[in-house]
Amino acid sequence: MSAHHHTLEVVRFCLGNWPAAVEARTVLACRQLDPDTPDPALSDLTTLPGLSPDAHNAPRLVLEWTDGNARACWVVTGPVTLSTLPITTIHPLPPLLAMRARLPGVCALAWPANAHEQEVILLMDLTRISKPVAC
Repeated sequence: MSAHHHTLEVVRFCLGNWPAAVEARTVLACRQLDPDTPDPALSDLTTLPGLSPDAHNAPRLVLEWTDGNARACWVVTGPVTLSTLPITTIHPLPPLLAMRARLPGVCALAWPANAHEQEVILLMDLTRISKPVAC
């Protein structure tokens, strides 16, 4: 968390039609997924749950991250941007909702004040999603 203005630096991307983000400090790199990569080769990479394969023909990218011990990669939908969220806009999931959520890894929701049409951002904890793939 940034000490300046009490914000959390995040890397934003999409999961299908949903805006999502992870803490920026965990992200090591982001690279374009080669469009000529055959689908069987994609089995070596893990697509985050909820990402539809045809998400508005948006570019698919490889997000490389670390939990402090190991490096892993996930396929996400672009664009990928660096952003800050005021901590007052971040709301942890209530325990019952967290337990019943169908999208693993969602740990909080954010409603930024400058969001268009009350956009909700899914804050993800990638360590809660099983089977990350080594890069």
